[in-house]
Amino acid sequence: MSSSTLLSSMNVTAVSTTLETSTDYFDVFQIGLTATPDNRTFGYFNQNLVSDYGYEKAVIDGVLVPYNVFTIETEITKNGSVIKMGEKVDKRERLTRKSFGKH
Repeated sequence: MSSSTLLSSMNVTAVSTTLETSTDYFDVFQIGLTATPDNRTFGYFNQNLVSDYGYEKAVIDGVLVPYNVFTIETEITKNGSVIKMGEKVDKRERLTRKSFGKH
């Protein structure tokens, strides 16, 4: 089978075997790998999805582990917030939250 492009959607930890199988089978010059394909990705590859290794199968296969979502409720997540016109917001380091602004 010959194709100019190939899109493979799979979990990153399971890429090597599936990728090798895909490249052995298809005569392609471009391969796209993504864990989160969207309409732009499918459009670029002309809806040519060859492999889909989803979360549920990866959990069953033992490649991924199930996850739990914990919601943390704060005043802002409950009620929202507003930044008033003219109000200044300090820039902060992402990890330490230390201010870049004036001290």
